[in-house]
Amino acid sequence: MTSDELELALRIFTRRRPYRPFLIELHRGDRILVSHPEAVRRYGELYLHGSPGRSHRVFAGPSVCQLIDPPPAGSAG
Repeated sequence: MTSDELELALRIFTRRRPYRPFLIELHRGDRILVSHPEAVRRYGELYLHGSPGRSHRVFAGPSVCQLIDPPPAGSAG
């Protein structure tokens, strides 16, 4: 995914009302839970994810393979 494609996808996911958390999946299989619409910021070609525990993660747009809309908690499989 290019940085511009990721930017568009992030805009779509973060502007949903009501807001729903989603996952960013990286090519190596790691997943990042985005629990707040302002948790991911773009800085040039890099993205910074801040979590409620005050940890941070930096990744590049091309390292992202997909954004995932997980099923609501308690829903069957």
